[in-house]
Amino acid sequence: MEVGDVYVVNKGDLGGADLMVVSLLSLVRTLKSRSPPVIKVSALSGDGMKELGAVIDNLRSKFSGGSREMRLKATKGMMLEMAKGDLMESFTMSSSSMVEELSREVLVGKTTVAEAAKRLTRIGPVSSSSAHTRGSSVRRRSDRA
Repeated sequence: MEVGDVYVVNKGDLGGADLMVVSLLSLVRTLKSRSPPVIKVSALSGDGMKELGAVIDNLRSKFSGGSREMRLKATKGMMLEMAKGDLMESFTMSSSSMVEELSREVLVGKTTVAEAAKRLTRIGPVSSSSAHTRGSSVRRRSDRA
């Protein structure tokens, strides 16, 4: 599980918000490495927005002024997450028949899940001849935002 840098409970003016804050505080207390803040806000009334702004400003200054190693690690993580998403999307779009076939082989005991996964990754999500075409017609997740 990835740990957030800050947890925000919106609609703090509605019932159940306090319970969510308590639950999140219990969760972050179990973390050994750090203790991210949990903030209750209400976009309707504006409660908690100044506190949230201060926390975001603090995080922004920490990351923008961070060491080169920290920025490199963050960039690497973002790049790998985007690549994972693109690969999953590509597998879903282009390899569904292979996934079906391998799933059937696993169910009848012809192969194991681990071996099927290895075979799937060796084949890849798209053929090398169609990779360029697919890349130009399918937008990355970050381009869709």
